Amino acid sequence: MNDIDCDVMQSEGLAFKCVITTTKHGKVFLVEWLKYNQLFSLKRIERAHYEQNQINIIRNLYHFNIINVYKTFMREKYVYLLMDYCPLDIQRYIEQRGVLSESRFAEAAYSMLKSVSLMHSKRICHNNIRPSKFLLDKYGRVQISDFCNAAQYQENEESKFEHAQSVDSWSLGVTFYYMLTGRLITDLYFSEEEAMSKDFSHIKYPEVSKECIRLISSCLNNNEKARPSVDELLSSPLFNPFRPVKMSASKQTAFSANTSLRAIPVIVKPVLTKVVKTSI
Repeated sequence: MNDIDCDVMQSEGLAFKCVITTTKHGKVFLVEWLKYNQLFSLKRIERAHYEQNQINIIRNLYHFNIINVYKTFMREKYVYLLMDYCPLDIQRYIEQRGVLSESRFAEAAYSMLKSVSLMHSKRICHNNIRPSKFLLDKYGRVQISDFCNAAQYQENEESKFEHAQSVDSWSLGVTFYYMLTGRLITDLYFSEEEAMSKDFSHIKYPEVSKECIRLISSCLNNNEKARPSVDELLSSPLFNPFRPVKMSASKQTAFSANTSLRAIPVIVKPVLTKVVKTSI
């Protein structure tokens, strides 16, 4: 931590706790936002490698499975992002605790697909999906992060958008396979482009259902145009237990008339409302 970091934290009411990780072009600090008595991540990026595009994209996204960025500010040669603190990512979780059961996998995969579905609905593709990009917050919720390579495609860029969606679907398949096996199939090849051209129809799976195998194998199809969209993946029977229950009109009326807000259980109370504030 340097003098600029210290000045930023002091001026923003943040207390340094530790360095979470060091990246190629910066660091991520664990800090306490004293105003809220809560832990957050403070990501420092070298200004030369900062893309305003990252913040513009995050401004368009609000979902509990997408990382929140609460403030951004620039000091001298650095840009700082104040974000939710997530103790683990999917890759470190698997490395430390082992692969997931099918039921736990399905629950996590559903959340991951919902986050990417929202992005695609806004013509945004992540373009760098991998296990380490999905974080786990203190409640165990999956949150997609790191939008440095993300792009939003215009109406006249339909072919690029379709290709990027297909790449996201393929990368989700790689991530899903890793969650069940602990193996990254991309490690076998020189590049992701080379891996995407390979036939993975005969790779070995653990003892999981046919629906689970079908989900992953469809993502890993080496025919780009045959890969399902994220919304098509969400229609898998594997995710039936996690879909919202639809009530009939009569039940909705009875619920509204007889149920107060106090009687509705709160699963997770958010720390803050989504705010992206920039001082740049």
